[in-house]
Amino acid sequence: MFAYCNFCEKAHNPWKIEREKVSYFVTDRWDGSSRPPYNELNMSMNVSDCVDDVLYNRLLVARHSGIRMNRFVFASQVHGDHIEIIEEERLSKNSYSIIKASDGLITAVKNISLTVMAADCVPVLLYDPQKEVVGAFHAGWRGVSQNILGKGVTMMREQFECNPNTIRVFIGPSIGQCCYEIKSKVIEAVENQVPNYEKAIKLKGEKVFLDLKKSIEFQLINEGVERSNIIRSKFCTKCYSHKFFSYRANSETGRFCASIALKG
Repeated sequence: MFAYCNFCEKAHNPWKIEREKVSYFVTDRWDGSSRPPYNELNMSMNVSDCVDDVLYNRLLVARHSGIRMNRFVFASQVHGDHIEIIEEERLSKNSYSIIKASDGLITAVKNISLTVMAADCVPVLLYDPQKEVVGAFHAGWRGVSQNILGKGVTMMREQFECNPNTIRVFIGPSIGQCCYEIKSKVIEAVENQVPNYEKAIKLKGEKVFLDLKKSIEFQLINEGVERSNIIRSKFCTKCYSHKFFSYRANSETGRFCASIALKG
């Protein structure tokens, strides 16, 4: 069920010492109740999956994470750059909460699990152990072109006095440069928003391939985040579509989720 629990992909893990303070995970696509083509652990209500199956999957993840369902907050995700700060009063009393028209969530409230979903786009989790602030973000090429992660770091700095060089980052599974060919529309939208853009692309003949994870890393470093505080998943969701949902591998498919919460 959990592809990552406490981001154990790397032996050198700048998050490792904080396990008592923060809870974080990324799901894979198995051990849920959704039927093909959404099999099995689809977390999204925005595909044509059975609502009851998705609800069961969300309850299952909540139970295994140890966080109550009514403490989960989901970004609705519209491929934009809008970020919401989540306070206690935003939570639903009976079930999970959905924040409309948002692709980024930030909170300093304990035991609120901020959650984004993906199936090739990049889920990104942020944590400042000094100010005890967390954030969850969803970024595809549109999010990168709008620098949503840079804006997220700025909001954490301005609203919570976070120092960017103490922020820790997990850049989750997403489509890799190996599989992400882009056209002129994307090139024009992204190239001026990514520092060192030329290091995030690869040319194969006349084809251009973009490294979304590296692009986000460059944007974060540009905002003052330390490179040593960033973990970047090596998984390409299209190459590993047997493990993660991938829109490019299977256009009708589910979504996995990434979630983070401060422990109370």
